[in-house]
Amino acid sequence: MSDDLPVVQQPADPPAVPATDASRERAIEFLRRHCTDGDLTLDEFSDRVGLVYAAKTARDIEVATGDLPVLAGSPLAPGTGVEPSVPPRPTRRARAVRWTVSVFGGNQQRGRWRIEGETNAIAVMGGCYLDLREAEVVGQEAVINAFACMGGVEVVVPEGIDVVLEGFAFMGGKTSRIRDVPIIPGSPLIRVRAFAFMGGVNVRSKGPVKPRGSGRKGRDRDRDRNRRDRDLDRARKLERRHAHHDRHRGEYDDALPGVPTPFASVPSILRGIEAVARDVREEWPAVRAQVAPEGTVTIMFSDIEGFTSMCERMGDYQANGLLQDHYRLVRDELARHGGFEVKVHGDGFMVAFSSASRALRCAIAIQEAQAAWNKAHANTPMRVRMGLHTGEAIRDADDFLGTTVNLASRIASAARGDEILVSGLLRELCVSSGEFDFDGGAEVELKGISQPHRVYAVRH
Repeated sequence: MSDDLPVVQQPADPPAVPATDASRERAIEFLRRHCTDGDLTLDEFSDRVGLVYAAKTARDIEVATGDLPVLAGSPLAPGTGVEPSVPPRPTRRARAVRWTVSVFGGNQQRGRWRIEGETNAIAVMGGCYLDLREAEVVGQEAVINAFACMGGVEVVVPEGIDVVLEGFAFMGGKTSRIRDVPIIPGSPLIRVRAFAFMGGVNVRSKGPVKPRGSGRKGRDRDRDRNRRDRDLDRARKLERRHAHHDRHRGEYDDALPGVPTPFASVPSILRGIEAVARDVREEWPAVRAQVAPEGTVTIMFSDIEGFTSMCERMGDYQANGLLQDHYRLVRDELARHGGFEVKVHGDGFMVAFSSASRALRCAIAIQEAQAAWNKAHANTPMRVRMGLHTGEAIRDADDFLGTTVNLASRIASAARGDEILVSGLLRELCVSSGEFDFDGGAEVELKGISQPHRVYAVRH
């Protein structure tokens, strides 16, 4: 018996089918259909078109298109002319964003969001940020109506997307900083209609969003880093805006009520805008108590050290009288510094500010007012402790939730009577102004927080 085994001949690989210009055009049309239907973001569309143009074989084109479902009127896979492996899928549609509004604050649309037809961005003494790089743009054209009144609207688009900026600006500006690169065939047109009054509308192009890190730990690390960088960037912008407003508050107060002489020759529609701005300013003190700040906020918690034992020692009736004095003292300072009272529970306050520096000024003012009260009531002093942190909090009606709130609460719990403790992020925002004095800081373990945090005491 022979030990020789028959040799099995392996079938030869089929020859590679070269990519043709016609197959590339069909693939780009296929991708364009998915982009205009909202299945691909502008960044994804741009990346896949780049793969199609670089393809040398039909198989290379399939890599860029094979995972996409069949569309009505396009039964064949664009690469080879055979039935694709991905079947049609049910249509899913996220709700299109119609309004992005910012009044005395900030608002943004970024990540994966949807534009269908027209969307409106309105900034009144605030800022709107619209990032279209990961947006789903439905249709051949998307229109952004950008209104900026003493504020700013910024629109970011991917490189290679056709953008048209039109409209007008009065005592403001509209700018387009689109990089001079070839337009991607089949990409939708982005039309920005700018209307700026003492504000600005800016359109610029930017490279694709690139993920950093890998794996779960890398994603968590990058998420925390991105969140901190985003919070710091937003808070710095808000600080500059509020500092400018505080420096020129007298000018605004003199200008708005009387409508100065230079506006006498302005057309009636612009004088109407000025009247609206004046009305907003006059009504704002009444409305402010009912409107919470948006975006990046500074959260402050405060309570009275040892208040429970004080109630036991003095009795509830007398302790409640002292507590009412404390309420009035805190609320007077909140009104002076633009703080939003989120809630009060017993002797504790939770307050939100749109500015970190205003929050610190308010905290110092409360401590100083409480110290003056204690001198007049030496037998019943109340020692207040405070904790503050800046970040992006989740808005729930007139309440705030999330890590920023939890961290501010834990920092307040670590403080002692008459002490103001702040997070490292808040200190970084305010230390450069030279207005506030901080100690060297200390690493503390905060209840419910896995990692120790460095907190700083404010000298006052």
